[in-house]
Amino acid sequence: MQLYSTFLLVAILCTIHTCVYSHLIGTGKADITGPVAEIHLFGYAEMDQIANGILQRCYARAYIVVDDDSMPDGSNNDQLTGNRIVFVNVDLQSMSLTVKARVIQRLQLMFGPDMYSMQNVMISSTHTHSNTGGYLEHFLYEIPVKGWLEETVQAVVSGIVNSIVKAHYHLEKGHVTFNTHELLDTNINRSPSAYSANPPEERAQYTHNVDKDMTLLGFHTDDRDLGLINWFAVHGVSVNKTNRLVNGDNKGYASYSVEKNKKFTNTTVSTSSDIFVAAFAQSNEGDVSPHTLGFFCTGTDQPCDGTKSSKCPWRSTCQGRGPGWKVGHLDSNRVIGENQAAKAIALYLESKGKPQHTLSGPIDYKQVYWNVPETKIVQPDGSIHALCKPAMGLSFIAGTTDAEPGIGVYQETTHMPWYWRLIRIFIKTPTPTQALCHAPKPIIFDTGEMNVPHAWQPHILDLQLLRLGDVYIAGVPAEFTTMSGRRLRKAIKRTLVKHGGDPSSIRVILSGPANGYSSYVATYEEYQVQRFEGAATIYGPHTLEGYIQVFQALATSMVTHAPITLPNTIIQPPPNTASSQAPLTTHFDPLKMTMAGRRLYFDLTPRRGTDHPIFSFGFGDVIQDVSEQEYHPSTHDVVVISVTFVAGNPRHNPKADGSFLTVEQKQNDGGWKTIRNDHDYDTRFRWNLKSKLFGQSEAIVEWEISNQTERK
Repeated sequence: MQLYSTFLLVAILCTIHTCVYSHLIGTGKADITGPVAEIHLFGYAEMDQIANGILQRCYARAYIVVDDDSMPDGSNNDQLTGNRIVFVNVDLQSMSLTVKARVIQRLQLMFGPDMYSMQNVMISSTHTHSNTGGYLEHFLYEIPVKGWLEETVQAVVSGIVNSIVKAHYHLEKGHVTFNTHELLDTNINRSPSAYSANPPEERAQYTHNVDKDMTLLGFHTDDRDLGLINWFAVHGVSVNKTNRLVNGDNKGYASYSVEKNKKFTNTTVSTSSDIFVAAFAQSNEGDVSPHTLGFFCTGTDQPCDGTKSSKCPWRSTCQGRGPGWKVGHLDSNRVIGENQAAKAIALYLESKGKPQHTLSGPIDYKQVYWNVPETKIVQPDGSIHALCKPAMGLSFIAGTTDAEPGIGVYQETTHMPWYWRLIRIFIKTPTPTQALCHAPKPIIFDTGEMNVPHAWQPHILDLQLLRLGDVYIAGVPAEFTTMSGRRLRKAIKRTLVKHGGDPSSIRVILSGPANGYSSYVATYEEYQVQRFEGAATIYGPHTLEGYIQVFQALATSMVTHAPITLPNTIIQPPPNTASSQAPLTTHFDPLKMTMAGRRLYFDLTPRRGTDHPIFSFGFGDVIQDVSEQEYHPSTHDVVVISVTFVAGNPRHNPKADGSFLTVEQKQNDGGWKTIRNDHDYDTRFRWNLKSKLFGQSEAIVEWEISNQTERK
């Protein structure tokens, strides 16, 4: 009787104080910043956008949830056997299947073959356009960055592994909370004409033509804040294509802002510390822009939409304007990032300690490899929709209103001009079957029928569904438009409800690009318009229907515990994902896939040479020092303090989890305190090659100060 009374008392107290732990949770963070010089930034496909320094470092942020809430004293995390899921968010444009496979290889060498696998680890990206590329294994995505770059890949793989290992050894009893709310003034639709092509009755279900809700998972123990993941749809293009400094764009800034917030940490110095880990993950941002003021022809106030009817004047291009555009794109990036950071903090604190926000229930996962061109979708009337081999449309090279290239090609082009047909002859003319399958898209790159030097775009995709109680995370290797994401989430929820799920508690999150990259997914109706997003929907007009079919099968299998049954569509990938012509296998060996793929990759980046100091100087010598004058900035002034050093090429040492610079403040006791490093937003690390012949270079360190800069 006494035991029963004690149990009852504990239950009552835990209900009040939220001390019942339903899961083991762990968070970790590690640097993935690779080479910051002489490597192309990836996202805008600008051949002259080559990195020459750092604005902010880029990170992998890992979260592990285990459904075993009984960790005996004296046990260690390697002995836990409960179901677990791993979510990793990386400050990259996207993710690749090869990188994920390498991560799993390393984890299985450390923890055995069963704890971490391709099935229970999801790696999603923020979609920043300001980090280096070279980690995607298909030729179309290698062209803008001159190949497959081991320098980048090794830094990314090591960082992701380190973040997961940290989370693994930080596992402890805790709970995860869920919250969601609307965030305004942070995103707009960049292709409203395509969105308007969706059925009126469907559009009438939504207030906005982009998703405005931020969805957040909070990680807590009874006495500590561990971190958060949130999903909000907005493109990582606040920092424009003139940029040469590596950074995580608006979501990278948001993570930085939260992680240095004194609510969660006692330090104001942003390092790779994982005291509090804040991931700002991406959702269905395909047609979503951070340029909230709209799109205008450069040098004018003339609105534009990227079509020929709104053609900009000579030497002018259609470009988006962020909220701080009059100051500069970095200020717009700060505003959009800070908006997300402020909302995330509010949602996290609101859900903290609230039983109604606390998740409980099973941990589960389902994952498949999907052979997309082999997919047939049977319609209610008996007709069949077939998906296509990959291809890119002419409007793809027109770019977007976030960053129009200005090459005389326009969005919403549904016919191929004769001169482009002529040019296409020298690339690859699509077969009649391929052209018909993709209609009304005029194909400019017939990537699905091009395999030299290897496959141009993927045929096989890694799709994944994670479950945490009543929250389901769908990992997609593509950029979904607003309505595409809405349809997929609704279809998954409808399937879960059909099998007994509670419609009032089920939440479906779309996360991506995750586990790979295959450009865009537009709805069938948006595809007909052939704006950029439709032209980059590579498997034809019924691509979204294929995704829905597969994810419905994953959801069904998850809740019924039955095998996934989709004949001729769900298979294991070939051992070499860089070549779609390799024979299919029934067993997936990540090591063979990675090593076989590497033999086909190319790398045309400049070779690293030997460093030598500038004549009459030594490494580290000051070439141009800071002025000794005192600075007293007024309210609106920003003063840049700069010093130039003799340096080596930073490609020789990316300083993982370190810094190329520090700003130190003299203390009253005569000591020095570090108050800034190269991850802070008001510092810049720039590198200049002075002489390639003699291997001489210099580094410029900058610090922006204003009246807001802290004093002693």
